[in-house]
Amino acid sequence: MTLTTTVFLNSVKNLLSNDKMAELLILFLILLCIVLIVSGIVYKCTDGTMNASDLSFKDCFSFGDGSDDKPQEDKGDTEVAASPLLSNDFSMGNLIGSGSIDNEDDEGEVEYGTYMDYYKSSTTPVRAREDIMKVCLGIRDNLPGGCGADEDLDGNPVDGDQMVDSDPPIKIHTDYLDVDARNGVGECAKICYDQDETIDGKACNAFQMNNDNKKCRLFWSQSESLDNGGRTNKVYRLKNPRSPSDHESQLESDYYDGSSVVTVEKHNYMGEKNELGLGQHNIPGGAKSIIIPQDKCVLGFNAQNLGGERLGSAYFGMDTSRNIINESGSEDTINSVDIGSWADGMCTWYPRDAEAAEQHHEGRDTATLDTIAQTTDGASPVAAATGQSCKNNSPFPMACSSSSINCNHYTDEATCEQIYLDADKCCTWN
Repeated sequence: MTLTTTVFLNSVKNLLSNDKMAELLILFLILLCIVLIVSGIVYKCTDGTMNASDLSFKDCFSFGDGSDDKPQEDKGDTEVAASPLLSNDFSMGNLIGSGSIDNEDDEGEVEYGTYMDYYKSSTTPVRAREDIMKVCLGIRDNLPGGCGADEDLDGNPVDGDQMVDSDPPIKIHTDYLDVDARNGVGECAKICYDQDETIDGKACNAFQMNNDNKKCRLFWSQSESLDNGGRTNKVYRLKNPRSPSDHESQLESDYYDGSSVVTVEKHNYMGEKNELGLGQHNIPGGAKSIIIPQDKCVLGFNAQNLGGERLGSAYFGMDTSRNIINESGSEDTINSVDIGSWADGMCTWYPRDAEAAEQHHEGRDTATLDTIAQTTDGASPVAAATGQSCKNNSPFPMACSSSSINCNHYTDEATCEQIYLDADKCCTWN
């Protein structure tokens, strides 16, 4: 009897132990489900970035593109609408990190969702220049007097020197390309990453769905802008961009092997640019950024006439800078510069007094502090020791300037007097 009782009690203990194990297993499964659900919600609400700063209630509660999902009758070869599940606001890649859709031109499936992992998303617009090429009216309309025409072909009075947009409009820059992406943001991510399309020969580094969610815009640059141009969808930038990856690095590359120092009115090389040669120069309006070629060294000053605080080392000068910072760590403005030449690890600074300038390179490659000439078109260099400089030749300044001819870039009389546009003389030395 005692043996039977003992066996019974051991069996009860085993059953109770198994019940506890089952309860623990069920609790573990419940916790796992909660973690997966929370992770899925965070992934959805951050548009796949899992970054708390990207949380958006719009992404949490937007499903589809708002189109009517009722079944439609087969009407033959009608256009197939983009799938709501792959729209900009909701894609399989956004929900679980991958997705697929049949591709008519391929034998298998394209995993669009996996491409999203290569990008970071934000609402910050991409810089895209929309400048239209301009020309004087007389040249555009092929008038006999060209830019100097005073009447059109019918004898009506015109201002041939008036600068007008090209007709049809011709963009000066190609910063983006619009392509079809009817399968949504995932398809556009693939087009950009695989370089199925390029932007004027440059690799894609960012993209954004158009507002209709049927096309997307590819950008070669990742530079930021304050103007969204009326575009409201998120921007996706490659985490590891290809070169060139922004407008700033493109400009730095263009001028690195050049012969001129470039000062620019605003940060990040935006605004009016001035190209300067050896010697000392004042910069009307100042400069917030500067590009220095490899064979030049520059000392910047935050006041005119090389006054105020000096910016840059006495031994090798300033560095190329998208934002001018002084020694105290504050933003500053360059108002005048002293430009020397760099060779063999040494900077040669040019004389700042008139007598030395006359003896050095016949006074043509340097400028002096005594005769700073203010001009109205671009930078105002310190005039050569003669007190003369190269200036725009009226009445043709507009036409010449439209062809990027800036007379004050020329520092000697011989070169200045040889600058022409067609038969019109652009510059004069006085």
